[in-house]
Amino acid sequence: MVVREDVAGRNLTVPDNLFGNPDSLHSERKAITICDSTFIFIQKSSNYFFQRNSYSNHKYRNLLKPFLFVCCDGHIIEVSVLHAATTSDAQVFNNDVIDNEEDAGDGVFHWFYRNGDVFILDRGFIYSVEPMRLHGYSVHMPESKYPNETQLTTDQANKSRLITI
Repeated sequence: MVVREDVAGRNLTVPDNLFGNPDSLHSERKAITICDSTFIFIQKSSNYFFQRNSYSNHKYRNLLKPFLFVCCDGHIIEVSVLHAATTSDAQVFNNDVIDNEEDAGDGVFHWFYRNGDVFILDRGFIYSVEPMRLHGYSVHMPESKYPNETQLTTDQANKSRLITI
C-alpha cells in the first residue's frame, strides 16, 4: 500500500525544486503527482453499444482508457477503472476523482492528498483546474496561446517548459 509520504519521497530533484518544498521536513513535503490517461487498444466488439462507445475518432480504433496517477520517478500510484474512448480526461477526473458522489466530497482522493499538493496535468484537463484549486491543490498545466496568436509568448513558453521538462 502506498502512503502519501512515499509519494512525496519519490519526488525527483528538478520537479521538487520547481514545484515542491525540498527544504522542509520530510513529513511536510508536497506530493507531486502526474495524472493522465493512456490507451489500450481492443478488438472490435460484437456489442454495438459498447463498440460505439469504445471507438476513438482521434485514433480511428477501438480502445479503452485507464486513468493513471504517477510519481515523478515513474512509479504508478494508482490505475483507475477503464473508461470509454469517448470520455475526456477532464470528465474522468472531475466525475470519478474530484466529485465522486459516493465519497461525499471527502473520499479517498481528498484523504490521501493534502492542501498544497502538486498535480501536473496536460491541456486535456482544462476544466479540472478550477475544481482542483477550490479543493486547495496546486495545479500546473502547459500554457495555451492567446486567441488570434500564432505562437506562445516568451513567458508562456518558459512556463510551459517548466511543466514539460
